[in-house]
Amino acid sequence: MSDRLALKLRSFGAVSPFFSIRKENMIKHFNTFPILLYDNITNDKEKAKGAHVHIDKFRDDINTLLNSGYVSLSLSDVVKHKTDKTSLPNKAFCVVLAGGYEGHYKYAFPALTELRVHADAFVATDLVGASSYPGLSQFTPHFGWDAANQMDKSGVVSIYALWHPFDNGKSYETEMQNKINLIRDMIPGSNPDTAFFINMAKDTDAKQNALEKAGVKLNLVYYWSYNNDLNNKGHLPYIGVNQESNILDVIDAFNSKTKWQLGLNTGLDSIEQLDFSWMPKSCGITLPIDCNPRIKNLLRNAIPLSVIGGVRRDKADLIVLNNFIDVVFRPWYHFFDYDNHLYLNWPELSCCRLDKDMIQTSKINAADFILDGLHNGFCADLWTDQYYIPAKPGYMCQHLSHNVMIYGYTNESDTFKAISYTNSGHFEPFDLKPDDLLRSCHSEYFNSIQLIKNNPDCQVTYDIGIIKQKLERYITSGYEYANNSKNTQYDPHQYVNYAACVKFPDYFRETHEKENRLYPVCIFGFAEHKRCMGWRLKYIADHEGIEKEYYNKYKQYSSNVAEKIVNLSTKYMFRKSDGIINMIALLMEEINPEEYTAITKLLEDLY
Repeated sequence: MSDRLALKLRSFGAVSPFFSIRKENMIKHFNTFPILLYDNITNDKEKAKGAHVHIDKFRDDINTLLNSGYVSLSLSDVVKHKTDKTSLPNKAFCVVLAGGYEGHYKYAFPALTELRVHADAFVATDLVGASSYPGLSQFTPHFGWDAANQMDKSGVVSIYALWHPFDNGKSYETEMQNKINLIRDMIPGSNPDTAFFINMAKDTDAKQNALEKAGVKLNLVYYWSYNNDLNNKGHLPYIGVNQESNILDVIDAFNSKTKWQLGLNTGLDSIEQLDFSWMPKSCGITLPIDCNPRIKNLLRNAIPLSVIGGVRRDKADLIVLNNFIDVVFRPWYHFFDYDNHLYLNWPELSCCRLDKDMIQTSKINAADFILDGLHNGFCADLWTDQYYIPAKPGYMCQHLSHNVMIYGYTNESDTFKAISYTNSGHFEPFDLKPDDLLRSCHSEYFNSIQLIKNNPDCQVTYDIGIIKQKLERYITSGYEYANNSKNTQYDPHQYVNYAACVKFPDYFRETHEKENRLYPVCIFGFAEHKRCMGWRLKYIADHEGIEKEYYNKYKQYSSNVAEKIVNLSTKYMFRKSDGIINMIALLMEEINPEEYTAITKLLEDLY
């Protein structure tokens, strides 16, 4: 690190070349307390899973918070603190009941009354009192206006409006005002303009204008979509609670995310003023990588396979053949992926991980550390702030931690060679200036540097006996947890292997119905898995010399269906057509039994 850079950093109060943003008084900021959102509340233990939370779990969560010194607040309390510019209690929390379901009145309301804890309920005004809905066989009954009045008059529950997917297509301004007026008319003495609940991901300006015109003081935004810019526009971050979650873990995750963002405006402005003059201590070097690994929907899979494939593509393919079989589906987390992404434990790789705290404490310069690693054969998987990475989608517009792999440095152009998912939507190489790299590592969104290289001492073998066992376990929906390269986080309501694939189309339709959206990474993961399985079966058939033509046709079929799913999903992003959603779901339901038949046939042929 140059003396000039050290002087600059000291002038901003930094101890090391990694800028530390001050965090005094963050806990008292009005938008850092956890707003805990519960969907349906039930007393049926068989139905208690995911967003359907059992009343005993609901009670236990609140008792845990109260016994831990937390204080219950209402959203109207938050408005008053914000208006008066006073601090919130250090351990404040708010309970939100979203949807207006009958279970909120029958089960949650008595529990809240008994525990003397306030909750804010958000209702779809057109569905208040509805016990059924045309075309929906699994409609959850909603409480009526009499129940809403009783809860409001008790002082325990306040009633506000939410924007339901059934409202899509209506005028934001008109419909928002209609909902607020209806609650005011049906619940005399209420203040329904205190808060609203509408997703801000789409038509942001129109929604913001409608909220302001209606006089709404607060709106709830999912905490992963929340950013510091929303702070001054009356938005608050919330986090969902499900049947499986530990309430204190939920709050820890929430605090980690929201406190992360506080003070970023000041800190990031300071980063822009720093002078990142850097002189390399060694000459340029470029390590071989595979820019088109067989599995690349997620960088946690693409990066290790790219490193190994750059040296031995056949070795990387054998790893995919053997290990990328088990899939896990967790609907609540919108997670569908291979569950072996803890590549730090792969025997096929040599790895060294340094987290942000270690780098700051040791006063390590990221550029020097990465370049030294390159000269020792290590690529660098950099988990950093995409805001400062020119090729990334969030460049200069969104602070977000994301992966960038560095695999080379060129003296002539003074650039690092990098690869990641870029703003073009592809996993592809790009050049990265040292000052951009260093800025990204000074951000609070920087997490770690992981040095990784192929381990030539580890041999990957083709063992048809083990592959057969894994395929048998796949079609019977079994799962093996005893592999230290897997993420062994247990979820009692997750689905694995073939059962995960069968459940996926229903989730896909339900997510669109409830949220009017899809989660592309999740959808693309499903498609990639199907394509990869087709390739695997063809590979095994060729290797074992059995009915090559059948498996060649299946490989082509699975590839075509996967491509259609991806293309239709991309098309949906622009058109938002319900018809496209149904087409995608039908393709999923078509390929699942075809895959089952192909795997079963292969196993029979092998025996």
